[in-house]
Amino acid sequence: MNKYFRLTFIFIGVWFVASFINGILSSLLLRVFAKAEVEEMELCILFSFIFSIPFIGLAWFIGIIACVNKTNGERLYEIILMTSFFIGFWGALFFAILLGFRFEIHSVLISLSIIVSAVSSILIFRKQIKSINNEDITTMD
Repeated sequence: MNKYFRLTFIFIGVWFVASFINGILSSLLLRVFAKAEVEEMELCILFSFIFSIPFIGLAWFIGIIACVNKTNGERLYEIILMTSFFIGFWGALFFAILLGFRFEIHSVLISLSIIVSAVSSILIFRKQIKSINNEDITTMD
């Protein structure tokens, strides 16, 4: 399979796993520390899936650029892992600025959840990312 398609499918999985982890972790943190209601917990999961789309799209784009530059295996994984950390950080900052007032002091916990979910989802797909190599390119001759 073409390595660009493989990376795209991997990032779809990363998006789903990261959003799910963030939604569950944020919900649990709000439930334990803020005594949140069930409706607020459901909103965390929904917002996690929706608001993560631009950030995961940016990480995917950087991954595609790395593939175009013939980066593969371990180095591709390192680039994507670093990218996910920085994008998770910027996503957490974006959340704190945009919605932090709604969650008050607990926005710090949710912001941490965003970073943890971004990095952990890449760690989960480590083997698949490292298996992408330059021989995956199929030519259309």
